[in-house]
Amino acid sequence: MQIMVDKHHLSRVRACQAVGCPQSALYKPTTDRAAKDAQVIDAISVMLEKRPRWVMSLGVKKKGSGGNA
Repeated sequence: MQIMVDKHHLSRVRACQAVGCPQSALYKPTTDRAAKDAQVIDAISVMLEKRPRWVMSLGVKKKGSGGNA
């Protein structure tokens, strides 16, 4: 959106409307969800290693597998 504001001289309101996101998205800092959820992901991975049959019931794919788990 910042490109639309800088390069195309659109207002922030118009740029947000064109993209379809709220104006608060311009001001809210982004969060790294992978880093935030790392402990949960690690705990689930450990649990799935202990009980491999749960992979199918949870619908989780194993890391590095290209096909079905």
